Amino acid sequence: MAGFKAEKAVERLDYDMGPTALYEGRRIEGITPDPSDEQMAVWGQQTAQLAREFNADRDGIDINDRMAVLEWMADQPPSRAMELEKRTAKLHADVCSNKPSFEEIMATPPRIRSAWYRWLSGELNPEGSTPDTKA
Repeated sequence: MAGFKAEKAVERLDYDMGPTALYEGRRIEGITPDPSDEQMAVWGQQTAQLAREFNADRDGIDINDRMAVLEWMADQPPSRAMELEKRTAKLHADVCSNKPSFEEIMATPPRIRSAWYRWLSGELNPEGSTPDTKA
């Protein structure tokens, strides 16, 4: 039978930050609930606002392109990186209904955390993807 089947079109937002990512002695893993329209709108607005505050637009970054903003954030000097990282983690915890939480995100090693941000952004904004083309 043809038709739309959500489980074939959209995968669950499972996360497992790996064996080195521990919070309160337990592995950081779970399932993020799908964000609401409001959460998605707030996430987009706050991500753009954060990028503006840190002058990403002056660096030629399209602040409405979350992937470009995430890449730009990863290239910031250490003097700005920690504040930017904490605020980025809070934005992601909020859009994920705290699954994972801010504390769990911050307990994740930086390379894994950065890769997770990129993965989540791609999953929440699969531009042009279809069940046949989404990796």
